[in-house]
Amino acid sequence: ALAQGKGVNGDRPMLLSDTRFPQCSGPQQNALTDRELQVLSLVAQGLTDNGIAHGPGISKHTVAFHLRNLRRKLNATSRVEAVTRARLAGYDV
Repeated sequence: ALAQGKGVNGDRPMLLSDTRFPQCSGPQQNALTDRELQVLSLVAQGLTDNGIAHGPGISKHTVAFHLRNLRRKLNATSRVEAVTRARLAGYDV
């Protein structure tokens, strides 16, 4: 389906114009923290939650917490989409 220009479920493919971020009420409301950027950078390298936790010395539960916040802030439904949306927003991950 993807090779035919269709989305995973046969619907239209996701376009760059579909990667809008939700409007925030304040300029810093959805800003990513340094720790979230660190976690997202490790996600982009393909690390698992356990692998991510090992680097900065945090628990895998804390990693999961940061990933939930990242998906919420970036309006993403997956780790890959969070990385993509962060890059499109100008973050260096």
